[in-house]
Amino acid sequence: MDDPTLCPRCHAPLEVAPSSARCRRCGTPLVYHDLPRGKFPFTIDLVSGKTGAVVWSRTITIAEARTGAKIEVPGFAGSEHYPVRAEIKYADGTTEVGGMQ
Repeated sequence: MDDPTLCPRCHAPLEVAPSSARCRRCGTPLVYHDLPRGKFPFTIDLVSGKTGAVVWSRTITIAEARTGAKIEVPGFAGSEHYPVRAEIKYADGTTEVGGMQ
């Protein structure tokens, strides 16, 4: 399993980060959130602003989260699906919807 203390892209050692940070060596964005156990597993979907289709999806389990789940979200700027909407569906039935990005 990947080491959560290293940057997922360049493998530089990571310092303890605030809620949002970047790798000092390569600039990879890093985000950390603490969620209650009842939210797991949760799924992140990116939905096309043009077609309404899910163009990317990732489910995160509690086991992954315990070791620092690493998620690399693709960019859709300049694609036929831009802008995309982020939808996060939690195991407890709640949903968060992000604006078009």
